[in-house]
Amino acid sequence: MMLLQPKIEDLTNKSTPQSVHSLMGEDRQGKDIKWSEIRDKYILIDFWASWNPKSVVEQDSLVPVIKALKKEKFLICSVSLDVDKEAWLKSSDRDTTQWKQICDFKGWNNSIVKNQNIESLPSNLLLDKNKRIIARDIRGTKLIDKVKELIKKDKEREKQKKSSKKKK
Repeated sequence: MMLLQPKIEDLTNKSTPQSVHSLMGEDRQGKDIKWSEIRDKYILIDFWASWNPKSVVEQDSLVPVIKALKKEKFLICSVSLDVDKEAWLKSSDRDTTQWKQICDFKGWNNSIVKNQNIESLPSNLLLDKNKRIIARDIRGTKLIDKVKELIKKDKEREKQKKSSKKKK
């Protein structure tokens, strides 16, 4: 039996990329996430739920991603579609120190899930530094390579800016 990989939708070159203007939910300590304070980072918003075995496995597969991009301007924010707080807390316990875990306990009625037409789990959105969506459902080495490529381009642009300022 052959497993089919989900199609990665790369939105980098689209003329009007969608943005994620807000993200709401509380972290494991009960504090609301401050979306406006997350700046200057590439962000992977990962959608999952404790009751969905595939998405739980996907959570585990994020560990090598976060390790590979540890020194980069990259953040993972897992959004749980759980409605049961205890199930969410128990299932997200092992990931709390490695990336942000949030939940609003609205399940499929979560505002970002509705706004971004998330219809299945696991699912994710890769955002640029301006919180525009640049890819959907990108995982593993493709995700790592994409983020490294974007960061490399950022560094090249920064280098060009500095060299053009010196010439003036």
